[in-house]
This record gives sequence, structure tokens and C-alpha cells, in this order.
Amino acid sequence: MRKLTYEYVKEQIEKDGYKLLSTEYINWKTKMKIKCLNNHIFYISWNNFKTGKRCVKCKVESHKLTYKFIKKHIESNGYKLLSTKYIDSKTKIKLQCPEGHIYKASWNSFNSGQRCSICNFNSQKLTYEFVKKQIETEGYKLLSTKYINSRKKLKIQCPKGHIYYTTWNCFKRGSRCYECYILSISGSNNYMWKDYTTKELTKLYNYRNKINQDTRINYKKYYKLINPNNLKRGKHEYHLDHIYSIMSGFKNNIPAKYISNPYNLQMLTEFENISKHDNCWQNKEELYIGYFKFINELSNIKRSNDTYARVNG
Repeated sequence: MRKLTYEYVKEQIEKDGYKLLSTEYINWKTKMKIKCLNNHIFYISWNNFKTGKRCVKCKVESHKLTYKFIKKHIESNGYKLLSTKYIDSKTKIKLQCPEGHIYKASWNSFNSGQRCSICNFNSQKLTYEFVKKQIETEGYKLLSTKYINSRKKLKIQCPKGHIYYTTWNCFKRGSRCYECYILSISGSNNYMWKDYTTKELTKLYNYRNKINQDTRINYKKYYKLINPNNLKRGKHEYHLDHIYSIMSGFKNNIPAKYISNPYNLQMLTEFENISKHDNCWQNKEELYIGYFKFINELSNIKRSNDTYARVNG
């Protein structure tokens, strides 16, 4: 393929109203600095730009929630929004639950399933008979023989015969059978999962969980290596990212330990992480080199500790 010129790429970008700030074009994978119509500065490769990807900040702002939207969502759950304005997802708003209790919570908390704390406290004193009736009115079957509190897991059978475990809190918030969920997303109309069987989706779920568990452990143990600048993590702050993505690891049958090693972890801003999605910012060879570098460093530390122990007996 004939290599594109800087002038051609600049012309294609700027005819859409964007401005190319980079002074050279290297190749279709190398990121370029661009200014969007709203004057946001972002970085993107020519390959991503020509496939329709644009400024992530504009995309996020276009989806910014409105007071009208959150009011509709809150009231569809039987609650009332008493606050007269919505500031952002972390600022508390005044709510009234279906039982009449008035309390404050952020949109993030409400949207993640947290509800009235008074009702939650009272629910811990529910009877086994009440919980059983509520579960079985939806066609599920309670297999546990006792109810302890709203946070202890119960054994449940779904209408399709799958047996799983969940808490009363999760069940009343709408959490249902995972196997049924897998089946619901594996249909041919779902562009993300259409090539996977139900068995493969379950395998992906377990693979992702294993990596996320090991990643949390490694982040805690090797914090200074992964986050030397002590960047603040949060939904709208910095995200912990896998440089070689989990999805690519799954597709290429790479063991979880390689994906979760500290040299495959990096801190990205919210916008960078959304933009990156499941793309890889290093290849398999670089992933393996990083892993063995990490293992070698651990071995050196162990040998140093053993030598120190022998000398100081």
C-alpha cells in the first residue's frame, strides 16, 4: 500500500472541521494531536479517525445527564426526587423512598443499586417466609432453608433450572441468574458477543474475574511500580488499565498471570481509557518481556533476602 502523505491526512482531517496539530504523519497506527470543533485537544491514530472515531470528551459531554433524565429514572423505581437541581453524579440529592423515608444519596450511589438505608436496615430483619414469597412470585425457587440477613448469600434456582447464589439485597435490586444473562447476550444480534458460544462466554467471564482479582493484588503489592506519581483513581479520575487488553489475552489464549503482571498495568485518564477501549498498546512479545522482567526482579529480591538472612544468621 502506498504510504499516505502528511498533506493528504491533514486535508482529510480538516475538511471535517478538526485541526491537525501534529507536524508530521508517521503511519496509520501512530497517534496524532488534533483539536476538535469544541477546542478539546485529543490524540488519535489515522486508522481510528478514518473509521469514525472522534473526540472522546465531546462524546462524554453529549451524554451528560440532565435533571429531567435522572428524575425520570428515580421515579420509575418508585422513589421521589425532592431536590430541584442536579449538579453532578457525585453530589448528593434529596430523595424519598416508597415507604416515605427521606434521605440523601449521590446519583452514582442510586444508579449502582443503593437504596434507602432505613429500608435496608429493616430488610435485615425480614422473615424467611417473606423472602421466600418475594423470590418465588417471580418464578424463582429459594433452595436455602434459612434467611440470615440481606447480605448473606442464598441458594436460588431460576425458572430455567439454573442454580446460583446471590444475596437478598442483590435480588431485590434486580440481579438475576448469571447463566440466563450469558444466554441473553450471546444472541446473533449482539455485535460484541455474536462470535462466542455460551460456553466461551462463561470461560471469558471466569478469565476476566481471575485477571481482575490478580490485578487488584498486584496493584496493592507493587503500587510504587505501577503508580509512581500517586495518581488518584476514580470513575472520573485515573483508571488502572491493562496495556495488553484482557479481550486480546482471551482471544489469543494468553495465561491470566501475564495480563495481570505489573509491567502490563498503567494509569490512564478517564478519556484515554474510554478511547483505548479493548485495543492493545503493546504486542505479545513486549507483554512477555515485561512479565519475565517482573519475574526476574522478584527472583533477585528473593536471592538478596536469602543472602542477607544467611550472613546475618
